[in-house]
Amino acid sequence: MRSLLALLLFFASAASSYAQTLHVDASLTGGANDGSSWADAFTGPLGLQAALAAAVAGDRIFVAQGTYLPTANGARDVPFEIVPDVEMYGGFVGGESDPDERPPLGDAPTVLSGDLLGDDGPGFTQRDDNSIHVVFGRMVGQNAVLDGFHVRGGNANGFGVDASGGGLAIVSSGVLVQDCIFEDNVGALGGGATVQFAVMSRFIRCRFSANRSTVAGGVLYIRTGGGLYDGCVFENNRASSAAGGVSANFASSLLFRNCVARGNVATS
Repeated sequence: MRSLLALLLFFASAASSYAQTLHVDASLTGGANDGSSWADAFTGPLGLQAALAAAVAGDRIFVAQGTYLPTANGARDVPFEIVPDVEMYGGFVGGESDPDERPPLGDAPTVLSGDLLGDDGPGFTQRDDNSIHVVFGRMVGQNAVLDGFHVRGGNANGFGVDASGGGLAIVSSGVLVQDCIFEDNVGALGGGATVQFAVMSRFIRCRFSANRSTVAGGVLYIRTGGGLYDGCVFENNRASSAAGGVSANFASSLLFRNCVARGNVATS
């Protein structure tokens, strides 16, 4: 029995040794720029992309306050891609060793921006150069986490999947999204986020504000599947056709719990 227990502990230790925490800090100067610690965090506005490229299943990514871009070359079809079984946490000041040590949401905002040229105008103008999706997840499993980010500036004006989810598009995945803010995103369907063929994606304590759809679902467009929306706020979103808030088609197992919807408008 003791030998069996020792063997199990050995394998548990070996498995955990593969998991690492990668650190990202846009404002850091100096260090090794390898993500191994806050002092050697991946730096600059592309630091998060460097961390995602290095991450493997079981890793965590801690991202300090600042603004991060998915690309520097203006390629609209390059999002922040969620990595299977990787947990991404924003909202750090820098120096914390656990997500529970972060300040309250909003005190150290970690912004994921699709405004590649930094020229967004009022009323959703000057968006033709913006990222189609700011964040994208396809077949990443149910252990992926997006936590503590402010997602803004997406413009899903393409075709197919690229016509929906300017802020976030989830396809055939069960991502956990919590304590995130989706603001000022636009898409033909689901300006803030879209869920297509999803396996019970979960949105916990998220806020969807001032997003716009040129067709339906100013906040969310749910194509199929279902999901849980718990403690979320949907406010001041707009659609040009149907559902200023949420548009759901062929959805199953769809649950909204303890949510608030206010000021959402469908103009026709």
